[in-house]
Amino acid sequence: MKSKSSKTMRSLRGRMSAVRCCVLGLMGLMLAPLSGQAKVKETYSLQGRKVLFVYGGWEGHAPVPCRDLLVPWMREEGAEVTVCDNLDIYTDKERMATFDLIIQIWTMGSITGEQERGLLDAVRNGAGLAGWHGGLGDAFRNNTEYQFMVGGQWVAHPGGPVDYDVVITDHRDPVTKGLKNFHMHSE
Repeated sequence: MKSKSSKTMRSLRGRMSAVRCCVLGLMGLMLAPLSGQAKVKETYSLQGRKVLFVYGGWEGHAPVPCRDLLVPWMREEGAEVTVCDNLDIYTDKERMATFDLIIQIWTMGSITGEQERGLLDAVRNGAGLAGWHGGLGDAFRNNTEYQFMVGGQWVAHPGGPVDYDVVITDHRDPVTKGLKNFHMHSE
C-alpha cells in the first residue's frame, strides 16, 4: 500500500505539471501578437478581444486543467472567449475571421486538410496564435505547413525523463507560498 505522503507527492507533481504548462501559456498570451496591433505595449490587453481557445488531444499535457485556469482568467480580463474541444471550428471561415487570438492546447492529435487550411488562413489573415509545450509544438506531427507556421516540431526528450530537485527560493511569492522543495522524475 502506498503511503499518504507518496500519494500527496504524485498529486502535487500532477498539479505542478498542469500549473507549469498554464503559467507558460499565460506568458505566451502576454506576448502573442494580436490582430490590428501596431504597438507592442498594446498587446498586453485582452479587453474586448475575441479569443478562440481550442483544447484536446493527449491528456498527459492537462488540456482540461489548463482550460479551467486560463478561460476564466481571460474572461476576467475582458476577452470574449469561445471554447472548443474539437478542431471543427477551424473549418468555419466566417467564425475564424472574427478571432483576434487563437490559443491551442492539442498534443499528439491529427488535423484534416480542411481544418489545417482554416487555421493557417486565420493566422495569415492576422489572428494571433498562442500555445505552449506539446499543445502547440507537438500537435499535428504529419502536417508540414502547420509545423512551418509554428516554427518547429517536437521530436524527443533528449535523454528521456530525468531526475531533478525543485528548490523553492522565494517562499513569499503567491505561486510558491506553502510549497516545500521536492524531487521530480520528468521531462
